[in-house]
Amino acid sequence: FSEILEPRICRVPLMILPFLLFCSVWNRDTLAVVTGANKGIGLEIVKQMSLKGLTVVLTARDRQRGLDALSKVRSELGLSSENLIFHPLDVCSSESVSNFSAWINEKYRGLDILVRVARFSILFLFSC
Repeated sequence: FSEILEPRICRVPLMILPFLLFCSVWNRDTLAVVTGANKGIGLEIVKQMSLKGLTVVLTARDRQRGLDALSKVRSELGLSSENLIFHPLDVCSSESVSNFSAWINEKYRGLDILVRVARFSILFLFSC
């Protein structure tokens, strides 16, 4: 991602994420992208960042699962459509990554936080 996105990118290791969630410098102008966020820890990270007031892009390979997760979080937390957004992203597809980065750069001119939760098998590493 760092080669494609604007230089505002900040990679956040999951072990320090809890500390960042208590930080008060983030606001709705802070853009966070969470990959693989349609379930599990990714979805919980999206919820917590959204509760802190950040603008969060929830990503998932499967469009319908991503939209379902988006609906679930919005209804649970009562969030508006401008603070929580879905965009499809398959981290194993260079076309998907390029489309996503073009969209981020066009709409937001980069991002502030990238939380990579999406996993891919070493077997897929050579086919990506």
